Amino acid sequence: MTNKFLLALLMASVSIAAMTEKPIPLDELDISEYTLEIPSALVRTQNSKSGLKLFCDKEGFVVKKGNTVKRVPSYDTDKLFRGRNLKQIAKYALLSNKFRVSEFDNGEYAVHAQGKLKGGGVGGATAGAWLGKALVSVVGHGAILVVSGAVSIVATPAAGWVVGTALESTFGAAIETASFAGAIAGGIAGGVATGPV
Repeated sequence: MTNKFLLALLMASVSIAAMTEKPIPLDELDISEYTLEIPSALVRTQNSKSGLKLFCDKEGFVVKKGNTVKRVPSYDTDKLFRGRNLKQIAKYALLSNKFRVSEFDNGEYAVHAQGKLKGGGVGGATAGAWLGKALVSVVGHGAILVVSGAVSIVATPAAGWVVGTALESTFGAAIETASFAGAIAGGIAGGVATGPV
């Protein structure tokens, strides 16, 4: 119940924030109206009782602690968040990922991703599947090509063509089946290697 309530509040904040056309200067920033408030359950700090609140607007992150409001410079923001819009930040939060806020000695802040990012590995699985299939196909059909090429050199080109055609007819389906197995193995290996991001 609590998660659904937080998600509803989060999405309402995103809708309100999306209505603003231009970035608001920090001194004119109305925290409740123009920004996305990150639910406190998703914000990790060095001191859990710091009373720190994290917000995001079109310009980046803003930290409010007591009556002090400070903008987090982009260079102190996790690379994952740089250049993202409010909806993308909200999607990150909707997946129950955490935001880690660090306070420096000079009173500045940094925001980092600290998450159990769901998903990931899709690109690696796709690349692994293509690579696995291609590798098995190249090895299998390449072996046939080498044998038929050798026959063409030793005998005649026509004999090489006949041998190549016969080998493809005999082993082509088995090579294709093995290439699917290679795609599955490559996809699993690639997905596991790139894992949850």
